[in-house]
Amino acid sequence: MLKRVVIFIVLLITATTFTFAGGSKEKAASPEPKAGTQQKAPETVLEEGMVDTSKYKVDGKVTIGVSYEGPINDYSKSMLYHIQYQLERKYAARVENVIYAPADG
Repeated sequence: MLKRVVIFIVLLITATTFTFAGGSKEKAASPEPKAGTQQKAPETVLEEGMVDTSKYKVDGKVTIGVSYEGPINDYSKSMLYHIQYQLERKYAARVENVIYAPADG
């Protein structure tokens, strides 16, 4: 039993040492972009089944629809209130109208 405890402690110390001695955290300085130049966004590789929706982006305010399970329990009511709060506070400049569609039958 003592042998197993000693082996476990040695493995634990080794794992901890390798975890915290991971090398230098300093990174090479990246060059600053020149004033007046636009940075090109890196291309995103879409996984199978994913669709690029950037062609549907519109400027200005939008109307969105929210389908939720309906106000049938506390969880769904809480979710709806969180959505409403975010739309009123964070996205008020982007969202003109919200269409709520409860799916509770």
